[in-house]
Amino acid sequence: MDSTLKKSATPRELVMIIVATIALFMIFIRMVYKPNAQKMADLSTQMESVLAEQKSLSQQVELLTQQKQKKQESEPPVVGNSKIQILNGALKPDISETPELIKTLSDPAFVNGLVIDSISYKPEKPSGAHKEIPITIRAHGTFNKLNGFLKNLDELNVLFSVDSVTITTDSIVQGEMSVDMSATFYLIEGIHAEQHS
Repeated sequence: MDSTLKKSATPRELVMIIVATIALFMIFIRMVYKPNAQKMADLSTQMESVLAEQKSLSQQVELLTQQKQKKQESEPPVVGNSKIQILNGALKPDISETPELIKTLSDPAFVNGLVIDSISYKPEKPSGAHKEIPITIRAHGTFNKLNGFLKNLDELNVLFSVDSVTITTDSIVQGEMSVDMSATFYLIEGIHAEQHS
């Protein structure tokens, strides 16, 4: 019994096992490794191109950041709304009297080509520490001219608010419009009194 259990492999069986192992290895190489090796090579190429693009994009972002910083350094700092600065006392108003404001509002350089038909104002209305002067402006022109005039009004360093704007298109001249505007000019005693003295 011992002799049958201790039977050893013959050289012929060993050779067959080695050949079968080599054949299985070759099948594995042909069926699994080679197709995946091509896919892995393709993925490696794609990864290299993605990394190159990432490097290029990061360089472009760095250049854009540097350009933005240079632009911010060259631009004057934004100081905020001039009306708020006037109220805080950090900025003196450019205009302190109603006739001076009317003269500015009718100046051809200020109106941006808009034709001013009339500007009128009513007497001051005291309201606590400030006075309100109602102003009515009638004008006509194109939308771009009106837009430029309103922009100039907004940039004017005075306490001035546009309360209402009524725009009607001209039925005779195409592209022209008529404008009726109600506004208020504010005179604040502590701010405007310094300029009167």
